[in-house]
Amino acid sequence: MRAALCLTAAAAALACSTSLSGPPTGKHPGNAALVKSVEYPPPPAVAEVVPERPSDEACVWVDGSWDWISGRWEWQSGGWVKPPKGCYFRQPSMSWPQAGALQYFPAHWYPDNVDELPPEKAQTACAAPVSCGRPAQKYVPGGR
Repeated sequence: MRAALCLTAAAAALACSTSLSGPPTGKHPGNAALVKSVEYPPPPAVAEVVPERPSDEACVWVDGSWDWISGRWEWQSGGWVKPPKGCYFRQPSMSWPQAGALQYFPAHWYPDNVDELPPEKAQTACAAPVSCGRPAQKYVPGGR
């Protein structure tokens, strides 16, 4: 029984490992960060099946995440992309200031020189990443 539990735990750890090549990352920049006030936190993440890695070595994996759109949470599927040149990626995050509304910082691409730019320019300086193939598909137990 103990061996079966260890094997299951090892398989789960492997499935959730960070062995996929990801984009260059950095912080949400101070005054240039995109911030949305939200009414409540997002649901749990959606389990996705990662498609086969493209042959293009420039492609990196970006995980799927929830985004606050028109007053509700919408899942944005993960996918293989070519990062915009001179830019880094920041995963979404949440903050709840002591005397304020819940703040959501959406996933976003920022320029490497973000601190040298006015906030409006820093928020729009990076082009959308180029897709390298099919997006992730929702995981369905049993493959149904």
